[in-house]
Amino acid sequence: MNIPVIFPFQIEILRASRRSSWRVRASPHLTATEVAQLDPYAFLALLGKRVIHPGGHRSSEELFRRAGFQPDQQILDVGCGVGTSAMAIARRFGAKVTAVDISPIMLARARSNVQRTGLTGQVTVTYGDILALDFPDNRYDRVIAEAVTMFVDRPRAVRELIRVCKPGGRVLATEFFWREPPPSEAREIFLGQVCPGMQVDTLEEWATRRSSLVPLK
Repeated sequence: MNIPVIFPFQIEILRASRRSSWRVRASPHLTATEVAQLDPYAFLALLGKRVIHPGGHRSSEELFRRAGFQPDQQILDVGCGVGTSAMAIARRFGAKVTAVDISPIMLARARSNVQRTGLTGQVTVTYGDILALDFPDNRYDRVIAEAVTMFVDRPRAVRELIRVCKPGGRVLATEFFWREPPPSEAREIFLGQVCPGMQVDTLEEWATRRSSLVPLK
């Protein structure tokens, strides 16, 4: 199998070679304490923010261009958030999209958005964990993940993304990166307090990771 590579905050095609508004919307289901415990992405979704991944609409447009979506394709959007990219793909390219996320808040927003835009026949929203996707091997023509692998075990996540992609298909991803090494205190504050658990590397660290990759078994 070819060596897959995910570049930070730009998009790289990974080929499987086995042939909005910021107005706070009140929620009757969440208390103030529960809101305070939300991760940053879920909180932004609660505020109504629809594009949360790095690069925003511009990076999504580049991903769409490189993906080469076609009307007869089956697309998997892993870490779909509130469904913005999934709906855009369905609307603009006529493809069938399965959108998955692990966050109940994201899933609820995504389902509401899909229903509101009349795309229920083209976009299916369901629970899904990038580390253990509940889909058979070789299922999708295109698999996308926008700002997801930085939260998880990257090698394991990449294996799953490629596993569910058809031979000759494409896996595409976007991620954050540091433009230059930040002061240790700034990195500690950002990764320890603002976005705990997130992995953000410099370009040099990404290059090192890429050079050390080995073929997946």
